[in-house]
Amino acid sequence: SPPTREITDFTPKLEKQTAKIIANLRIENENHNKYLYIFQIRVIN
Repeated sequence: SPPTREITDFTPKLEKQTAKIIANLRIENENHNKYLYIFQIRVIN
């Protein structure tokens, strides 16, 4: 098993990457919802 220091160094990097992924997913989801909303308006009108 790797030394504790390596694990402690690795954790913040992983947290940052995870935070970035979550942020990107939220942005994609918002853009997707906007697109669906615009599409619905166009179809209805």
